This record gives sequence, structure tokens and C-alpha cells, in this order.
Amino acid sequence: MTQPPLGRRAAIAAIKSVAYHPLEWVLLFGGEPCLEMDLMLAVARGIRPLVRATLIVFTNAYWAEDEMAAIEVLKPLRDSGVDCLNLSLDDYHTPFVPAGRVLNAAKVALSLGLEATVDGRLPASPAETKAAEHTLSLLDWIQRETGVATTSGPIRPLGRASDLPDALPDRLDSCVLPTYLGEGPSNPTGVEIHPGGEVCLCAGICLGNIHERPLNEIYYEYRSDRHPVLSALYRSGPRALLDQAISLGYLPSDVASAPMSRCRACYTARKALLTEFKSELRPVHCYGVS
Repeated sequence: MTQPPLGRRAAIAAIKSVAYHPLEWVLLFGGEPCLEMDLMLAVARGIRPLVRATLIVFTNAYWAEDEMAAIEVLKPLRDSGVDCLNLSLDDYHTPFVPAGRVLNAAKVALSLGLEATVDGRLPASPAETKAAEHTLSLLDWIQRETGVATTSGPIRPLGRASDLPDALPDRLDSCVLPTYLGEGPSNPTGVEIHPGGEVCLCAGICLGNIHERPLNEIYYEYRSDRHPVLSALYRSGPRALLDQAISLGYLPSDVASAPMSRCRACYTARKALLTEFKSELRPVHCYGVS
């Protein structure tokens, strides 16, 4: 059954149910969260009194055509309790959002007392040196112009990025989660809550849905060895999922010998296993399925 979109009350209730934990960050991101500005402001105002965590908005700053336009967006965010802005700036974003808009947003954020960081995703493939150099030059430029901190790291070949060239091949016998989620499936340090209410460990690996169970209940009941996808990842890494997809006939046998990064292998196997694990591999839009 399709779940209703995640509304203000459900989002606030989810945070309230785990507010007694020493939360470090609450991240509001998308897609582009500023496309749902009224909802984001309502959620921020609702959760600000509940937690002492740093409240961070991730955005590409498409709205910052000039500094006045940036003020119209950022002042309400600051007043709602947002602490920090994380701005995206790299070779993948600049064809759609000019770098000058990120500059405008960073300048105005600082003037309003918000913290700001600028993040650039680098090509996973070492062959794409020009794209990497362009991104690093943009980050250097904006740091010189504004003094904001910049970070960079490789893009993960998942979702819309799954068609990009892969990184260098890895050993596929272990799973390494994104840093904000923790070291591995056995003891994660964060989750993602998707618009349909799905609680995910890494996009597309569903632990439950907050429309069906409170977030704190999902948290207390979490056991990686009881989750059919995570247990395989914990036990033998993406290799286990690839082998399972091959044995069930969802992938050809030669996939097992193809050189791939961990994330590409995991994503390839999970996408192939969608019909096998309909409850655990959600939301399906993470796999390019509508």
C-alpha cells in the first residue's frame, strides 16, 4: 500500500520519539528541500524546541539569484531554528545552478549568523580528472571569497548517479556505510527518513515506516542479523547480495567477476532483488522505479 507523503506532524513526531537520545545532527535534505519551503520551515520550528542537535539544511542554492533573494530564503530558515547551511557546489551542479548563486547564499548565510559549509562531490572514476579539477577549483574559489569551510568526497554511484562511471574496484566482502550513518550495519549511528515515511539505513534499505511504527520502536527493534538484506551485507558484504541475485536468476553469472566498487555492486544487486525483498528495499524511487 502506498503511504501518504511525510507531513509536518509525522516528521516532528518521529524526532520527538527519539529526542531523549544525544542527537548530534538533524539533517533536512532531498532532492532539494527548498522546493518544499513551507513544510521545511514548519518541521524546523517544530523540532527546534525538542533537541539540542545542530539543525542543518542541505541545498544547491538555486534560489539565490542575488543577495536579496538569498535573504528572503535564509532569514526565515534562521528564524525557524536552522543552525547551518550545507551548500552543494561541483561539476555536477554548475550546469544547472550557477556557482555565483552558491556564493550569494554563503555570503548571506554568514551575514545572518548562520554557519555555512560548501560540499563538492568528486567523480568516482579517476579517469574524470577535468571534472574533479573543476570542482576543486570551485571550492577553492568560494573559500577565498567567503572564508567558509569546504569539504569534498567521491560521489556514490547510486540512484540518479548510478549511470556515472564507477570508482576503482573494491573488495566486495564488507560493507562501508556513509560516514554520517556509521561504520557498518551492525552499529549504525543514523538513519534517513524518506517522504513516504520509510526509515532507511543507506538509501533504499528500509528498516520500517513511521506511519506504521514509531521511530523509537524501529530503533529499539533494529538487528542487522534479522534483516535479510543487511544480514547478508554484514556477513559477507555486497558479494553475498550479488551471489543471491545470480542464484535466483535476476542477474547473469558473469556479473560476479566484473570489477566494481562496493557501492556499485551493492546497488546493482539490490536493484535486481527488488521483487524478492519488496518490504526491505524501499522506497523504490531510490532504484529509479516510479
